[in-house]
Amino acid sequence: MARSIAHRWTLHDPGDYPDTIPEEPGCYVIYMDGRVVYVGSTTNVLKRIKAHGIRLARYSNGYYSAWGRAHRLLVKCKVGERYGEWRMWEARLIKRLQPPYNRRGVRPENREEFKAAP
Repeated sequence: MARSIAHRWTLHDPGDYPDTIPEEPGCYVIYMDGRVVYVGSTTNVLKRIKAHGIRLARYSNGYYSAWGRAHRLLVKCKVGERYGEWRMWEARLIKRLQPPYNRRGVRPENREEFKAAP
């Protein structure tokens, strides 16, 4: 697998993440069923995605995450070497996309539209 190229966004399916999501600093966007739910930045994108608790569902086609269940979950990331660079990408994307879980004090259990179905 080729390393990510700085300043280009790459799209990943977390089911494949050990092989595709970079272990580099950068900015990432998490999509659940086609909706942006979270934007973040970190010193290790793979480690941070794992920390969000994203995992494959055992008995169905889909994923579980801290934000509930989804049939389709994608991670888009962009790597960069300088801290200020990827923190700026994160700030701009949060302002433009307004993801529900980047709002201060928002927790999954408080968001009806993201609760997992029983």
